[in-house]
Amino acid sequence: MSASTLEAAISGLRDAIEVAKLWRSRYRRLARRVGRALSRLKDAVSELEAAGGGDLHVQAALEILYDVEKLLSGVVEE
Repeated sequence: MSASTLEAAISGLRDAIEVAKLWRSRYRRLARRVGRALSRLKDAVSELEAAGGGDLHVQAALEILYDVEKLLSGVVEE
């Protein structure tokens, strides 16, 4: 392997590392935002459960929110 080929490979690796760092940073920011959204969703679900009584519309909304909570929980756990 020539010196110029080795230098090009090292340069490419450095670029790839910088891109990976950027994506990791973006993922962490997104994971924090999803975590906050999940927390707020759980608060809303608790409020609806407490106020729902027997209202069919509230029960339907809760079912949807339970599904969203499962989806967001999967993202936070990864």
